[in-house]
Amino acid sequence: MDGSSPYGKGTGEDGYAAEGEAKGKGKGKKGKEGKEGKGKDKKGKKGKKGHAGEDGEDFTHDFELVKAAPTVPYTEHTYTYGEVNGEPLQMKVHRPENSGSAPPCIIYFAGSGFSGTGMRLNGKKMAFFVDRGYAMVACPYRGHRGENSGQTHFPTPLFEALAALRYLRTNAETIGIDPKRIISMGGSSGGWYAVMLALCGTKKFRDAGLLGGDGLDTDPVCCAVDYFGPQDFELFEAEWEKHRGTGPTTDKGYFKFLGISAWPDDLTQVKRASTLSYIGPDTPPIFVTHGAKDAGVPISQSEALVGKLKEQSVQHEYHPHPEAEHGGYQFTEPDWLEKVAQFLKKHVPAEK
Repeated sequence: MDGSSPYGKGTGEDGYAAEGEAKGKGKGKKGKEGKEGKGKDKKGKKGKKGHAGEDGEDFTHDFELVKAAPTVPYTEHTYTYGEVNGEPLQMKVHRPENSGSAPPCIIYFAGSGFSGTGMRLNGKKMAFFVDRGYAMVACPYRGHRGENSGQTHFPTPLFEALAALRYLRTNAETIGIDPKRIISMGGSSGGWYAVMLALCGTKKFRDAGLLGGDGLDTDPVCCAVDYFGPQDFELFEAEWEKHRGTGPTTDKGYFKFLGISAWPDDLTQVKRASTLSYIGPDTPPIFVTHGAKDAGVPISQSEALVGKLKEQSVQHEYHPHPEAEHGGYQFTEPDWLEKVAQFLKKHVPAEK
């Protein structure tokens, strides 16, 4: 492949055309406060209060359905940061209008079991953080089910997430955000992306060929927020076999994400996809939360992540919830969101 990758100049493992630098393409509209969920779905049936996904995220990008919208004036703009097979890769930016100077930005990855997402963003989280002066970006990613421009597997979706981060920085003036104050956040498989964006500045990450092309570089985010994400796939496989039995490998989204049909003897690719492989003393601060009753992603995943952060003396906070299941409602309760807000206020405050 030639140098026309969406990651910038250079070559990648799974090429697609770039939208290029700061063209700021995007249709914008002023956000409105959400009404109570009385909408209709695409088939014309009465809408439910929200279509919950694998990690409890709202799989519709409709604030009326999730009954949450910022109380402050805000704008929505959609930007195209790349292209795959002639289809655009896009992100949606929700920016508070009353932020004064350019606000810090949260790039958010929803959960999907690594199957891929559309413009998904939890309405309660969006409203909460936009009200506190943060721009919130819904960043889709492709995956093994073929949503959003076709099937793909690791590391290509990571390359695309990094391309989105680069686009935000390159186009920060057009978008109206502070390029030096970007935070990554995600739930379930989205939590993996959030942590990876905090690790992309390491030599190990570069040597593993995860930047998306030769000669590319990407500074990490200022800090990351991980909601119950899988982080160590070797440990995940051991937990799966222990609690669920061998079962058909087609049930394992992480198999499809890794591009394998059976557990390999050579774990090089498995370790390459583990966030724990890249954590070091220079890792930015990370907030980790997980439910003790999570049957989708065992809490041992977050415990392993936190253990590695402690080992490398990385600033972090760990908040396990004793009752929460995978994507439980507890994570969008005001008291739990406030824990995240205090973490962000410490490391990337909305006010300079």
